[in-house]
Amino acid sequence: MDPKSGKQSTEFWLSLAFGVVFLANGTEYVDIPWDQFIVLAGVFGVYTGGRSHVKAQEAKAMVAAALNGKPKP
Repeated sequence: MDPKSGKQSTEFWLSLAFGVVFLANGTEYVDIPWDQFIVLAGVFGVYTGGRSHVKAQEAKAMVAAALNGKPKP
C-alpha cells in the first residue's frame, strides 16, 4: 500500500463527510445550527491546509536529500 494514498484518502473522506452533513442538515438525523458550519469549515480548512503543508515540507526534504546524496532524515 502506498503510504501517500492514506493521506489523500483521509482528506477525500473528510470532505465527503462534510458535504453529506451539510446537505443532510435540517433533517431529523442531523440538526447542526448553521452558524456552527463556520466553525466546522474552519476546522476542515486548518486540517487540510496543515496536511498540505506537511506534505510539501516532506517533498522538499526528499528533494534536498536526493540532491545532497543523503538518505531522508
